[in-house]
Amino acid sequence: MSQFKIKNFNLFRICSIRAFSLLELVISMAILSIALLGLIQMFPVGLRASKHAGDHTLMTFLGQQKMSDIEQEKPETSKTSNTFFSSPYESFSWRYAVSPNYNSITNLYHATLAIYCNDRGDTRIEEFVTCYVK
Repeated sequence: MSQFKIKNFNLFRICSIRAFSLLELVISMAILSIALLGLIQMFPVGLRASKHAGDHTLMTFLGQQKMSDIEQEKPETSKTSNTFFSSPYESFSWRYAVSPNYNSITNLYHATLAIYCNDRGDTRIEEFVTCYVK
């Protein structure tokens, strides 16, 4: 029978190679899962902030458009009931108040326009103010 000899073979060296223990792996997985859970919880907050920013932009656009209409019509009385915008802006409504003789100046009217955004029970308001001469 022939003997096989392997040069530089040391069984002790192979057994002394360090590796991660099962406990270290479990602890690292727990830390990683907690970090990922925190990141996942931030997504709805970011989506909600994005929706509010989009609604704010739409409210500003609709307010400028309606304020332009008010300046062209030059109404003398206020519209106190909420009026909803047409499709696709059904969740937005508006109303305005007109004050005649603003700052004791004859024929100067002060108009305040309020745009309301109704989103799942949360109502946000954006106000616009202008003066016009009639």
